[in-house]
Parts: sequence; C-alpha cells; structure tokens
Amino acid sequence: MLVGSNVSSITVENANITIVNSQVASINAVNSNINLISTTVNSAGLTNSKISSEINSKILSVSPSLPTIQINVPLGNLTGTVNIGITVSGSQVSQVSLYLDNQLLTTFSGSGTFSYQLDTTKYPDGTYTLTVVAQQTTGLFNKTSTYVTFSNQLNQGLQSAHSEIQSVSSTLNNNLQSVSSTLDSRLSSQSSIATGALIAAIIALALGIVAIFIGRRK
Repeated sequence: MLVGSNVSSITVENANITIVNSQVASINAVNSNINLISTTVNSAGLTNSKISSEINSKILSVSPSLPTIQINVPLGNLTGTVNIGITVSGSQVSQVSLYLDNQLLTTFSGSGTFSYQLDTTKYPDGTYTLTVVAQQTTGLFNKTSTYVTFSNQLNQGLQSAHSEIQSVSSTLNNNLQSVSSTLDSRLSSQSSIATGALIAAIIALALGIVAIFIGRRK
C-alpha cells in the first residue's frame, strides 16, 4: 500500500496495489489490480491489468484509451417505437450498457454497432436522459448522454382532434349536399310550373286568335 506519497513513476507486475491520498505521475501495470483512493494519476499504462476501484480519484490519461461512444436517435419529439443506434469504438471493451435515466434497458458485449428498439408508449410524456456506458476490462469506463422527449399523449390528442375535424367536415358536406338537392328539386318544380303556365297562356292566346278569326268570317 502506498499512502500520502508524491511519486514520479510506479511499476507494478503480477501484484495488487492500493494507492491512497497520493499524486502519481505515471503507473505501468502488468497483470495487476490497482485500487485508487483520493489519488490523482497523470498517466496509467495497463497491460492485462485493471483499476479495481477508483474512489474520489482521477486518471488524466490512460492506455489503452477509453472507448468512444456515439448515440443516434431520431430528431424531434419521439412517439411509438423508435430505433436507438449505438456505436462504440475502442479496445478491451467488455460491456456496453444503455440506460434511460437510471433504468437499465439492455446490455451488449464488446465494441461495435448496436441497435435497440425503444417503445416510448411505456413511459409518460416528458424529457429523459439516454445514457450509454462502455466498460473496459481495465475497470475503466466512458459514457455519453443525450436528451430525448416523448410526446405520445400530445400526438394522440392531435390525431383525435384531426378525426373530429374530419367527422364534422363530413357531416357539413353531407348537410350541404342535402340542402343543394332540396334546392335543385324545388327549382326544378318551380321551373315545371312556370313552363306549364307559359304553355297554357300560349294555348289561350292561340284559342283567342282563332275565335277572333272565326268571328270575322261570320
């Protein structure tokens, strides 16, 4: 155990070591386990080694490097089931974990490209934090987060309002067609009456002319 020290370099091989409240410029570990407590390490080279615990400590640079993570989610508010794309690059990646807020959704093994089908209808509308954690065999990890917003209830409300508008529009259209048919019928009826009256007037006029003509011949 190393306590309260300020050292430039530590080399550990086939051992377990605990470093407490110290400043270490560099650690080179081979086939070893390292526990850090309230310690800052500027550089750590880990060969078949692991940082078993890291309490109130930080490592500024590590080899192999921490994995890089990319999260791909659809743009805008999310509804229904959506695809979450994850890409993790790096060496010695043992496990990749996907969280929604603090809820573990799924895990994957190793590095690479992964996808997860997220059913947003299982959660209340709102904004959530989607986090991916990539764990290395060294005991170190990297993580990346992004915000997502679910809006299924709002979408359902808009769809319901759209359906109601379509229903009202259909009813109004049917009523307008009915009124139009009624007007056409009445106009047709009135036209028939007017035509009949005109024919009767013409017949009466013709009979009058005939009567006058007969009267003159007498």
